[in-house]
Amino acid sequence: MTIAFDSVRHAAPRAMPVEFSNPAVSLPTLLVFAWGLEVVGVACGVVNAAQTTFPKAFPTTLVGWLPALPLVVLAMTELLRIPLAQAFQRKRGLVPRGLALAALLPICAIAFENWTFGIERIVTLRMAEAEPAREALRRAERAVEAAGAEATRRTDADRAGRADLQKRIEEGRRQQEALSLHMEKAAIAHKDLLNEIATHCLKIAGACLQPRSLAEDQRYAAERRDDAAKLERVMAGIADAERALQAMATGSGTSGSDARAAAEAELATARRAFAEEANQNQVYRLAAMVHGVAPEQLTDRQLARARGFFSLFSAAIVSLAGVLSALIAYWPERTGPSVTEHAVKLLRALRAWAGRRRKKVVQRVEVPVEKIVETVVEKIVPELVIEKPILVERNTVRWLPYSGSGPLPEAHTSESRVEGPAAAAALDEARRSPAAEPPPPARPALRLFK
Repeated sequence: MTIAFDSVRHAAPRAMPVEFSNPAVSLPTLLVFAWGLEVVGVACGVVNAAQTTFPKAFPTTLVGWLPALPLVVLAMTELLRIPLAQAFQRKRGLVPRGLALAALLPICAIAFENWTFGIERIVTLRMAEAEPAREALRRAERAVEAAGAEATRRTDADRAGRADLQKRIEEGRRQQEALSLHMEKAAIAHKDLLNEIATHCLKIAGACLQPRSLAEDQRYAAERRDDAAKLERVMAGIADAERALQAMATGSGTSGSDARAAAEAELATARRAFAEEANQNQVYRLAAMVHGVAPEQLTDRQLARARGFFSLFSAAIVSLAGVLSALIAYWPERTGPSVTEHAVKLLRALRAWAGRRRKKVVQRVEVPVEKIVETVVEKIVPELVIEKPILVERNTVRWLPYSGSGPLPEAHTSESRVEGPAAAAALDEARRSPAAEPPPPARPALRLFK
């Protein structure tokens, strides 16, 4: 008995080719946009050439404009981008297409440079509103730093002056003590000398006491006047040093602190003014949003990075918009399979590959029961032969592949034997059926009884 399974293959409908006859944006519109953008770019390039060549003042004569001519010609080369894009799309040969691409790339770089110059000036103008307040803040910060440096210098000078005055006072004190000691010794020496003159004159009994005593008194008086003058000068020096030290201690610190306080007040005012200007400036707000700080806390490096991003990103978009529009406008029409058809084929191949990689799935099929009637001949005596029917039933289980790959399980068959009336009925039915095949020859089972 044969069991057949019909495999049904569902074929996906073939996708129709994509037509570009009715695009949303017509091709002439793209070309008009591209040419308009190129003309605007050339005009901006001419202005950039003039401002780059003559940054301070424009010339008043035609000859004076000649130095800007090379940059003007360089800007006018942007007009070649659309014809080169057309040549790259329409030419069939590999060499002309390569030459068109090789000329198109550097001209795109020139356009990018011109647009970068122009947009950078626009970004700078947007940031220029906050620059005066930022410059005033910088001046205030420098003033505070200068005031701090001046206060430090004055502190160091006062410290050195106080040390010098202290030395002068100590030196005056030492001189005062030395002069006082000298005056005391001079007084004792004068007294001793007068006693010595009196004793000597009494011994010689002459008229020498008075003249010598007067001379000694005059000498001592002159010496005392000199010592008193020196002591007065020393005391005056000590007094001047003490007054200077006291004035330095009371006046210098006050003046330095007042100057620094005024500078810090000016700094606070400048900081508030700059914060107001920065919060009203769009470039500052966007840069602060990116860096996660307040607009007035942006550093010079962060502002330069923001200026570069706005300039380069906008210049790249504007410089590529025209040439990309031209490439799309001159893009050749498709005649072969569309993108949808290729996608359907790719998905079908991936699905088949995934199916082959899956584990094999099998289906159990049970073959209908096969019934076989066998007869067993028993010979009791040589003259008596008895046929004994036996019904044999075989059940076979097979496995058919459903999906996947891998080995199949082996089929197995189970068999059962039945004797008695059921076997006899099956034998009679097989004999009565005209289409039934003749039973297999009986296998004689001899049983001999003595």
